[in-house]
Amino acid sequence: MEPQIIDYYNEMPYGVNVIEKMNEELAQLQEKFDILQKKNIELKDKLEKQNYPIVIYKDEEELNRIKMTAYDEFYFELREVNLEYGIFPHLNFAIENLLHKLLKGEERISNFPYGEAGEIGIFIDHTIKPLSNNGILSYNIIYDIIKNYIDKMFEPEECYGIVKFRCCSCNELVNYLDNGWCYGCRFSDNDSYEEDYDY
Repeated sequence: MEPQIIDYYNEMPYGVNVIEKMNEELAQLQEKFDILQKKNIELKDKLEKQNYPIVIYKDEEELNRIKMTAYDEFYFELREVNLEYGIFPHLNFAIENLLHKLLKGEERISNFPYGEAGEIGIFIDHTIKPLSNNGILSYNIIYDIIKNYIDKMFEPEECYGIVKFRCCSCNELVNYLDNGWCYGCRFSDNDSYEEDYDY
């Protein structure tokens, strides 16, 4: 900025005051931005938790036992759906019930089972139309498609992260247990790893 007449009478040039004022405004805006960014992260975390609930199983045996029971009940519920007159919304209700059972009934307040049942239902609708037109649609095909889809969703290593196991030693929630222990507790040092597995 070029000097102005007023600068002759002031200790500091006019342009410096403007820059200081702009820096103060920037600092205030940055503070507001930081607060909003923190709230945004908190809301995203909360939304993710609402979308993907976590269910804690004792071990893989418990998970497989509950899956088997839930799938058997789902198959009988699926057989009640009339394939000739339209499978919706009855199929969605059956899928939602299946998801609630796999979540051990603890997530009834979550929208996850309802939303996932809707998505799976849409997927099934698009998948079975060509099968229906060719006359090869059956309950077993629908059951297998849904079972495979949900098996992937409830696989501990999958990206959904729904299934967790509690370590007997450190009490942490993990995706995998080895005889009730998480990897960190089971193999806390290399010596115990070599003792458990002779080469």
